[in-house]
Amino acid sequence: MEEPLHILEAARQHHTMSVTEFAAWLGLRPSFYQRFIRGEVELPDDRRLAIADQLDLSAENREVWLRPWPSVVTPERHAHLNAVIKEANEQGWICCDSDTLEPTGELLFVHKAPDGAGGWCEEVIIKGYADL
Repeated sequence: MEEPLHILEAARQHHTMSVTEFAAWLGLRPSFYQRFIRGEVELPDDRRLAIADQLDLSAENREVWLRPWPSVVTPERHAHLNAVIKEANEQGWICCDSDTLEPTGELLFVHKAPDGAGGWCEEVIIKGYADL
């Protein structure tokens, strides 16, 4: 089974197009296409679906193309995500009802705690707003 970017490059070569021509044919700016190929940016799911239709991918290649891809995480984005998670662990995550997504009036706190065997485990505590 091919990898997603190999599928894209094989399609470009099959259509005997330059990168600029292929990007335009797909409705992408050439600079975006090149950054996408290098793994620097993500392609939104709706564009991936439109491209799969445009390329008329086989069932096998369509499955590869549409499956979840690892997200592009730059060092800056990684640091930002870690800071957001750390802050939420300290201040509490807002709990929401799984059906309505409405806040439940509770906060969830996650702390690392010794596991007694020399390692760590996550300790989860849920408190109501009134208990804070």
